[in-house]
Amino acid sequence: MNISSLKSYLAEFDKVVKEEISNVLQGNKVYPRVAQTKSFNDLKTSLNQVIEDVARTGDCSSYDWKVLRSLIVYRTRETLRAMQDAYPDCKNTPTENFEALLEGVTQLFLNFEEK
Repeated sequence: MNISSLKSYLAEFDKVVKEEISNVLQGNKVYPRVAQTKSFNDLKTSLNQVIEDVARTGDCSSYDWKVLRSLIVYRTRETLRAMQDAYPDCKNTPTENFEALLEGVTQLFLNFEEK
């Protein structure tokens, strides 16, 4: 897939998850809100190439950073939730639980305003 198509898919993805990422940026607790439709899942699959390209080269200059950051944050949250569901190992107290730890990891990514 060419870079132009990937950028278009990335922009489309950003529009779909914008509200969720905005809530995360504001420090609100966010649970998956984006409907996991076939078209959304196909879009996520198409964007695997973006993640693989950036991971392989370390170069993200071909993409709009804020849009790429939304993809990274969304996929990180999704992956960590899947790991927690499969292998629950976090404490579950009012001050220390998986969601609190997830918010900390997410905020770390979101602190990178510029690439």
